[in-house]
Amino acid sequence: MLEALLAGRSITDAAAAVGVSRTTVHRWLKDDYLFRAEVNASRHALRQTALARLDALCERSIEVLRGALDQASDTRVAFEVLKGCGVLGGDRAIGTSDADLLESEEHSDTKERKARIRDRALFSL
Repeated sequence: MLEALLAGRSITDAAAAVGVSRTTVHRWLKDDYLFRAEVNASRHALRQTALARLDALCERSIEVLRGALDQASDTRVAFEVLKGCGVLGGDRAIGTSDADLLESEEHSDTKERKARIRDRALFSL
């Protein structure tokens, strides 16, 4: 399942590939903190590998970009290189790979939601 998800397959396709329902996968992602932590850890590792590969290309890309900009002012190329190097666009958070922390955050969020609902009910009287 993990391999299919990390390969970019949809939850439906990944579930079918391993012989479970997509509902089961959604339940694992929502309720199984160890599974969520493993997915997050694997995504972190995948991102680190990709970033290392991009880092290796950055210096060369900068030199090519410098030449392209000197000759043609190709801003599209400049923009794409900057995005690829992580200079633009920000970083999407993946989440922690610590199952205990995931569970703790979930319980904390649930308590906060219940408190807001209770407060709204009290103020609407």
